[in-house]
Amino acid sequence: MGQQLCPRPGRAGRAGGSAGLVPGGHPVRHGCAPGAVPTRYVWGSGDPALGRRAATTTGRWVAGPYRLDVLEGAGHWLPENHPEELAELLREHLAVASVRSLTGG
Repeated sequence: MGQQLCPRPGRAGRAGGSAGLVPGGHPVRHGCAPGAVPTRYVWGSGDPALGRRAATTTGRWVAGPYRLDVLEGAGHWLPENHPEELAELLREHLAVASVRSLTGG
């Protein structure tokens, strides 16, 4: 069912965090293939934790359909501070992914 998580070497069993696993991971460093599921990255241009480089280069690690949406001026906490915009993008993403899965495209 679904894609397996990519192990992070040397981190398994550590307290807190993701217990040594990261969804998708970094294919080169962790030996994982890019994910093939439809992926939508919603990024706030004012995010102090995830910079522009992360937002603009993530697509190269996705083998399936990929889309980046930028919420200009938004920070890191999109669900808390921009729930309406995020919900609309999520609804659109799920509708497109559902159509793709039903039509095989």
